Parts: sequence; structure tokens; C-alpha cells
Amino acid sequence: MPSSLVLYVFVVFFTLGEIIILPVINDLVAEIAPSQYLSTYYGFVDIGWALGATFGNLIGGILYDFLIHTGVVWINWSIYTGIAIVSILLVSSLLMNPKQKRTRSI
Repeated sequence: MPSSLVLYVFVVFFTLGEIIILPVINDLVAEIAPSQYLSTYYGFVDIGWALGATFGNLIGGILYDFLIHTGVVWINWSIYTGIAIVSILLVSSLLMNPKQKRTRSI
């Protein structure tokens, strides 16, 4: 079972990640969304966060409950690490190869 210190360190890193990414997401939405659809774009971004939080917690809890009885909880953390690495590579590849810059019309 992880110690409390590991949990606190994770919470600090998670919070720092949110502090960094949330303003960037808001800036990107404001940059690409047409002004008349700005609230709709923000709504879709928030739906993505809500679905990710819901299904991430649900699937993570199911995996943890399943694997805690087998004694190989490290597999659970390996799966999370793999998902995180794939996500980082996917996002970084999208950011490194941007498509043609879109112009905003008023």
C-alpha cells in the first residue's frame, strides 16, 4: 500500500499539471473558436474533462479492485503509465506538426 508521502507528492504534481494546462486550453479555445460559438467550444472542452474524470475514475477503480486481490497492483500503475506516455507522445506529435494556421473571421 502506498505511503501518505507518495500520495501527497502525486497530488502536488497533478495540481501543478492542472495549473499549467488549464490556462493553455482556455487560450487555445479562445484562439480557434469563432466568437459566436465561443461558449459552445468551451462547453465541449468541459464535457471532455468531465467524461475523462468520470470514466478514468471508474475504470481505474475497477482495475484497482480487480488487481488488489491478485497482489499485482503494480500492473495497474504500469497501465496508467503507459496511457500517460501514449497521451504525451500523441499530444506532442500534434503540437510539433501543426496544420496550416487558421485565420479568424469576425
